[in-house]
Amino acid sequence: YVFKNGTSFRALDTWEATTADGTAQAIFLSVKGGTIVNLNLGDYIDVRATSTNGGTVNTFTNGKNNYIDIQRII
Repeated sequence: YVFKNGTSFRALDTWEATTADGTAQAIFLSVKGGTIVNLNLGDYIDVRATSTNGGTVNTFTNGKNNYIDIQRII
């Protein structure tokens, strides 16, 4: 989800894939998408991911898998 000034602004797309054995260790979730957010001076955005599996979810430990790209359009 993209939040603007602490308020939910837009949901992004999610994609889940499992390997052939279907084990929990083999499940990967990807959050992708894009949106345009008009901001004024002092506004801020944050991106959040949620999980419904009932436990702790770790992320991959490298920037290849965890990143956000923000571009200013003027």
